[in-house]
Amino acid sequence: MRARTRKRSPESRPGYETVHIGTWTDKKLSMESAPADYHYKGLDRLPAIPQNRPMRKLYLALILLLLNTGEINAQNKEESRKPPTYVFGVSNVAFTAVDSLLNVEAEANRGFYITKVCVTPGSATAAAYTLWQLIRTTTASSGGTVIAAEVTSGNNVNAKMDQRNATWTGIVRTGGTEGSSGAILDSDMIFVNITATPPAVIDEFCREYCNENEKCPFVPKGVTNGVTLMFTGTAGGASQAGRIEIIATSNE
Repeated sequence: MRARTRKRSPESRPGYETVHIGTWTDKKLSMESAPADYHYKGLDRLPAIPQNRPMRKLYLALILLLLNTGEINAQNKEESRKPPTYVFGVSNVAFTAVDSLLNVEAEANRGFYITKVCVTPGSATAAAYTLWQLIRTTTASSGGTVIAAEVTSGNNVNAKMDQRNATWTGIVRTGGTEGSSGAILDSDMIFVNITATPPAVIDEFCREYCNENEKCPFVPKGVTNGVTLMFTGTAGGASQAGRIEIIATSNE
């Protein structure tokens, strides 16, 4: 009878050795620290590395490439899980009386959280402090100029920050008549510079929400629900701008 011979593992063959790279130990990746992508790609099992110098360098380079690819894929997946974010804006408008810089209304099936509001006061005939307010609205706005979704020219913005997300279908409008006013969500004064001697840079005023332990202003889904960013223009007002940033949600 012929004696049976047992195949030796690669590690026990001449010219091979077990290596340790980062969290890789004895060819197994620590499950606690490994992104799912590594295991999905079968990278939690590695053959032994040859001791031949050129092959060794090439093999190590390939392993590092696969590790980096797995990390990038994990980061991309994490980024794609974030909720859809949109920015709405208008610039270079001339308001000489109280008017709506922006009206933003919810979609039929998605509401939104407001994360940031910005106002640029522009200039006027006489320098003065003037009022801006963020006001909840309970009916649809009308008139003015509707800002088209994903607009590609002009001074207005209605854009998704991640092109993989759906386009915003709610109304975004500048000027016109705002919907019926509900609660005033925020209000403050801002300084308007004199047109004759404007500063080199006109400051933008921003208010951020959703900080730690603070709820965001929320607008529920439904096309009659929204907010308006009101600005009290003054005589000779020019070069004003406004911006509202939101996170969309279909859960409420």
